[in-house]
Amino acid sequence: DTSSINFEGWHLAILRSGQNEHERAFWMSYDTGRRHGHVNGLSIGLFARGLDLLPDFGYLPVHRGGWSGPHVDWYKSSAAHNTVIIDGQNQALDTEGQTGLWQIDDGVQMMKVCAPAMYGIQRYERTCVMIDIDEEHFYIVDLFEVESLPWTGPGGCKDHTFFLRGPESTITTTGLELEESKPYGHGTQMRNHRIHDNVAPGWSVTWKHAHADVNLRYTGLSEGMSVGTAESWVSAGKWTYEDLWIPTLKVTGQGDSSTFVGVIDVFGDAPIVENVETSVSEDGVDVHVTLTNGLERTTRVPSLNQDV
Repeated sequence: DTSSINFEGWHLAILRSGQNEHERAFWMSYDTGRRHGHVNGLSIGLFARGLDLLPDFGYLPVHRGGWSGPHVDWYKSSAAHNTVIIDGQNQALDTEGQTGLWQIDDGVQMMKVCAPAMYGIQRYERTCVMIDIDEEHFYIVDLFEVESLPWTGPGGCKDHTFFLRGPESTITTTGLELEESKPYGHGTQMRNHRIHDNVAPGWSVTWKHAHADVNLRYTGLSEGMSVGTAESWVSAGKWTYEDLWIPTLKVTGQGDSSTFVGVIDVFGDAPIVENVETSVSEDGVDVHVTLTNGLERTTRVPSLNQDV
C-alpha cells in the first residue's frame, strides 16, 4: 500500500504520492524518545528519486566511545534533527504531539502537528503540504510556528533555530552573503559556521547529491531571519571510523515568537519551480509558486491554530 498514512499511536505521519521510479514519501516524527530514542520531535524526512534526501543520522555511533559521550549525545540531540530548537536546549523527553490537521486530496496533501509540551510553551507546531505538479515533480510547503511564552528555561527563550540537513552533498546558495560566524555551541558537533543577518525572503540553499544527479532545494520565505550554513558531523557507517560532514542550513529567529516558512523542491538538471513568494492573510499563509512553464499555483496554509 503506497497511500498516505498517519500512525497516531507511533506518532509518525507519512505523505506519499507518485508511482514506480517517481514514488516519494515525506514524513514527520512527532514524539520524543525514551531510553533508546532521540529527542527529535517534529523532525521531517524525504525519500524521492530512489534516495533518502533528508536523512536522519541513524543508529547511534556506539563504536565511537560506547553508549555515552559526546558522539552519542550529539546523535540523540534535538539539534541533530530537522526541527526547531529553543535556546539551544533539547526538547523534553517522553512528550508527544497531536494531529491538528490531516487532509489528503488528489494532488494536495496536508498535515499539521501541534506539540507545545516538547518545550512547555504556548505554540510549537509544524504544517507541511505536499503538492504534485505532475507524475514526476512535486514541492513541499513547510510552515513551523513557535510562540515561546511562558518559557522559563535558560536564556529566556529568545533564540529559535531551524535546522535542515540534506544528504551527503555540496551546497550552493542564492540571495545570501555569508560571513564567518561563531559556533552554535550547546554540545553540537558542527564546524565551518557562516551567517547572513536579517535576510530578505526569497533566498535559497541547494544540496547537490554527492552520488546522483539529484538536487534538493530549500527556499526561505520568512522575514528578518538570520540565515547560516555549517557542516554537521556524522559517522560514515555503523562500524567505521570514517567521518562525514553534512552541509547544514540553520535559520534563527529572535524574540518571543518565530515563523519559519519555506518551500522544498527536488530536481535533476534544472528546477521546475521558478519563483516562490508568500503573503499573510486572515486565514493563514499563502504561498505563491511560479513554474518554469508559466503556470502559477497558490497554497493556503492554515496558521496560528486556524482550521481549513
